[in-house]
Amino acid sequence: MMQTEVPTYGSELRRIRIERRYSLKDLAGVLGVTSAYISSIERGVKNPLPSDATFKLLKFMKREGELSHLMELEAHHQQNVEITLEHKKKEVVDTLVLLRNKDHEGAITYEDWLKIREILEGVPNDTNIESKRPKRL
Repeated sequence: MMQTEVPTYGSELRRIRIERRYSLKDLAGVLGVTSAYISSIERGVKNPLPSDATFKLLKFMKREGELSHLMELEAHHQQNVEITLEHKKKEVVDTLVLLRNKDHEGAITYEDWLKIREILEGVPNDTNIESKRPKRL
């Protein structure tokens, strides 16, 4: 049976680059980096580029419409998320630290993650607790 390769940020960036007939050197020149660096991103050795750099490359290749797709792939393959806590309210910092600690403990279920995501995205569905509460008159 033939296996289908799951696309990654790097493999999709490479696909777009090749489709548009650009070299590694072309993309490297746009960002002022080496072609080896772009190659290492495409191969998954280095982390994906930040969204502003990704947009710059996609704009250069006239494929700006691919930004959300690449950013989604980047998010799914990213190992760490850095959040600057400086200038954040104490409640925000406390909540982020609690979330991290509970995740490390394995205390957050998949259903909990779905509920948290619903709250943050503001998209209610059948599992949303708020949608099951009676509305006040």
